[in-house]
Amino acid sequence: MKISKARYIRHCSSLFFLQAYPILPPLCKFLVIAKKSAPMTTTTRKELPPHDHVAWEQLDHEFGKLLAQIPRTGPQPAHLNGRRWHFENELVPQARAIQIQFFLPKDEEYEIRDFSIPVDGYDIAIRGIVPVTNDDSDEPFPLMVWIFGAGGVSGSYDIDDLYLRRNAVDTKVSVVMMNYRLAPENPFPTGLNDCYNALKWIAEHTSLFSASIDRGFIMTGMCFGANLATALAFRARDDPFFEGRRPTGLGLQAPLLLHPELCPEKYESELKSRVTHKTARLMNMERLAKLATLYGAPLEHPEFSIILNEDYTNLPPTYVQVCGADPLRDEGRLLIKLLNQSGVETKIDEYPGLPHAGNRFFPEAQISKDWHNDWEEGIQWLVKLARPEENKTSDESL
Repeated sequence: MKISKARYIRHCSSLFFLQAYPILPPLCKFLVIAKKSAPMTTTTRKELPPHDHVAWEQLDHEFGKLLAQIPRTGPQPAHLNGRRWHFENELVPQARAIQIQFFLPKDEEYEIRDFSIPVDGYDIAIRGIVPVTNDDSDEPFPLMVWIFGAGGVSGSYDIDDLYLRRNAVDTKVSVVMMNYRLAPENPFPTGLNDCYNALKWIAEHTSLFSASIDRGFIMTGMCFGANLATALAFRARDDPFFEGRRPTGLGLQAPLLLHPELCPEKYESELKSRVTHKTARLMNMERLAKLATLYGAPLEHPEFSIILNEDYTNLPPTYVQVCGADPLRDEGRLLIKLLNQSGVETKIDEYPGLPHAGNRFFPEAQISKDWHNDWEEGIQWLVKLARPEENKTSDESL
């Protein structure tokens, strides 16, 4: 389904009240933003000027010209229920239309497997995306668990579903996602607990997704979803239930790792992006703070303000992508530093001039293609690390 530029301009002013999700069509064929990266723990960075310009002035020039064509946000529904209706009935269909156009594989390349599990009187929907191969091999796939974000107050896995089908097909990994109860009706940690119960069920039923934890068990998500995925990795590390089947990798896109209204003094100098990009257009600190308030997590709770954890040892290898013009940029950088200090293997890619989730808005932009390709390579890197003996044997045979 093609979406015209006129329809794009008409709808996109409604897109900025929650998360920056993939809802804008191909208006940016000319856009090329240089992405610089180096493997493993370091990335070549295009540093921001020392003074505190507003985020708009720090965007890549061409990206700024593109965003300038988008009308500023008009009045949004005053109540959360109205925003949710808007999200589900307008934003999600637009997002799915873009994903159909740019990412959806052929039907014969994957299978959808849906399940529902009861938790505290609530049915958690779980969806698996299983790649279909052309050979007769019964070898199970690695397993990747994705958690949607939307601030923990709106949405469902439908927002990412079609995009993740492309991930499953390209990386030959079974992708599993779940819904969870939303705040503020179900305040923190209800959604986190729902995800954790679902994760336990998934770990016990990997065969339903033609997967095996022995081949890789990766936790992933974006923004608030990345926050949930990281909190689950900490829980699983310390829970005897996961002995012998702990997550083997963590993949995070533009992660939120600290309450927006909290800035520990010892990290203040390392969280400059919260100031330099405080008023960023696609996602700003004020909007993040409102979402965090609705979500209901205490400021210093270590399962929301992940950066406050003291012990990062024995966490799985971690891949992080951060947007250069994003207030959350430095939280991803800081997590990588803390993991490195604890001996955890890491890899980070940064995208100078890219605002929060800008890759999802403009999927034809070169930087968006880079992000997508790097993400799939990052997932394959995590899968490879989960099977060192197999990879050693493969290397020795060369």
